[in-house]
Amino acid sequence: EDLCDDVIKYMFFIFGNSMLIDSFVKPLKTMLNKIGITDEMIERKEELPMKRDITKDEFNTLMGTIIDTLSKKIPEVLKILLKLLYESVNKHFTIDKDNYGPLYTSLIFNFLISPRIQMLYSINPLNCIFVRSLNRLLRNTCFNFKFADGDPLAVFYDNIEKNHKKLKQLIKDKII
Repeated sequence: EDLCDDVIKYMFFIFGNSMLIDSFVKPLKTMLNKIGITDEMIERKEELPMKRDITKDEFNTLMGTIIDTLSKKIPEVLKILLKLLYESVNKHFTIDKDNYGPLYTSLIFNFLISPRIQMLYSINPLNCIFVRSLNRLLRNTCFNFKFADGDPLAVFYDNIEKNHKKLKQLIKDKII
């Protein structure tokens, strides 16, 4: 099981690295620089503006870029790998036909926002509330989950729902 996970992760890194950079790293770094958060600040664990949270417009802009770029640049080998993963999960487990959770897990969690990848590209959610919130929003977007009442990100539910539909459509159109 661990060997299979490692092979899938390495396949994503080998074949999807430029897609990762174009869809996630560059847009995020550009946005962070625009709001005054640099790599050096993240590495030094500076306080301000590290405590600045993500806005709805920033989240929608990043999600739009991520989804559009994934749609245009996902390599064929990764499409095939994800489709095989989807078919295998459906064959061996009882899940709904349009449940793309395993694909979101492989593509988003094990690749785009994996701790190893974020460390490699100096994206540190531990030192930056903006990145930590973005990671939480991405997780909830994938599964269309609401945040608990009182959570500062609970106000994003409409954005989460809208972007979940776009992400689901990307999987249907480009993978399945």
